[in-house]
Amino acid sequence: MIVDDFVAAIEQTRSVLTPSDIRWFEQQVGHTLPSDYRDFLERCSGGEAEFEVSTDDDSVVCLSHILGLEDLDRRLLLGYSLVTGSIEEVRIPIPMLPIAYTDGGDPLCMCLDADAFGAIYHIDHDCGGLDIATWARTREEIDAEFRAFASFTDMIAHIQ
Repeated sequence: MIVDDFVAAIEQTRSVLTPSDIRWFEQQVGHTLPSDYRDFLERCSGGEAEFEVSTDDDSVVCLSHILGLEDLDRRLLLGYSLVTGSIEEVRIPIPMLPIAYTDGGDPLCMCLDADAFGAIYHIDHDCGGLDIATWARTREEIDAEFRAFASFTDMIAHIQ
């Protein structure tokens, strides 16, 4: 799938953002967004959708909600717990930004860390994705378990 088809298939409920809106968000979170994702946000405000995406390990992820900038929660970049809804402990020490949710409620997160900038991770809560011990492992182990796509563009290309 290409970006035009992806945007057209999302039932948008808000107005599209301006480049200055996106720059403001980047300043708030202290990270620049990858250019392919910035381009998407300038064209789409997020919304409901139904997509099946095949990952590199041949599993299929069903996306049900694509997040727009207004949905993005900068607290998640600051150690916000996806489980308890508070900033009690750092669950994911790598700066990750949720960009979509699966039909099972798992977040797909974009890495904003320099080592894997723009890569998309599927944080499967049924497979230890929200267990603090999981995130204490090496970066290679984390990548092997949760990294699903090399970039936002790569994720869109894998939509069936």
